[in-house]
Amino acid sequence: MTSPLFFGDPRAIAHAAPGDELVVDGDEGRHAVTVKRLTAGEPVLVADGAGVVVEGVVTGARGKDELIVEVREVVRHQSPSPHITVVQALIKGERMERAIEAMTEAGVDRIVLWQAQRAIVRLTGDGRDRLVHKLRSKAQQAAKQARRAWVPVIEFAGDTEVAISSTADSDVRLALHEQASGSLAEVLPATSMAGVSIDGVALIVGPEGGISPAELDEFAAAGVIPVRMGPEVLRSSTAGTVALGWVMGATGRWTVGD
Repeated sequence: MTSPLFFGDPRAIAHAAPGDELVVDGDEGRHAVTVKRLTAGEPVLVADGAGVVVEGVVTGARGKDELIVEVREVVRHQSPSPHITVVQALIKGERMERAIEAMTEAGVDRIVLWQAQRAIVRLTGDGRDRLVHKLRSKAQQAAKQARRAWVPVIEFAGDTEVAISSTADSDVRLALHEQASGSLAEVLPATSMAGVSIDGVALIVGPEGGISPAELDEFAAAGVIPVRMGPEVLRSSTAGTVALGWVMGATGRWTVGD
């Protein structure tokens, strides 16, 4: 079983070296001490969420919310390639949270929240900020569960024009749509077979009511390719994760050695 991972102070992690003492405090320390009940001698990982992971051993605890870790090694992970963005239309209730958690566990690098035309959820101002804050917390917890060195970036794009511009740096931009003529597997074949190098992939996932014809026209004008995944029509909350599975395998992000 892999060592449990917790997120620590990025500044302390940036200066950590073998032999140093590192303190995990706050909510993460409380979870380690009172929920996981880690004790001296147990291995543990402490990450900054931006690629740096400390491999250490627990030496003790102070109170109920401070875990003391002896640093054994500091590992700096390169940013995964290709970089994968999912533009996720807003969906109602807990399904939004489940979508963020599942995509994070699957390895997404960036999630852009999109106020699609047919989305039931309409957010502005404080409501938007609260949702982004909540989903960032969910993403961090999911990254911890998945032992990820990187926590995905979560942004709010607003309308379709902004959502499209958020994908400008991606080599391949695909909109998931059940009536598309081409399949995801056809449009994005396994790169090892196609001899193609890809630096970035963007997947666009519509709301429960689907992507509107007007939005499809906007995507097409911007060079976004509509694709379907198969004969089944998936919920908005699951489509992104399922598509990620293919992208991870096709581009080599998931390999036997991972």
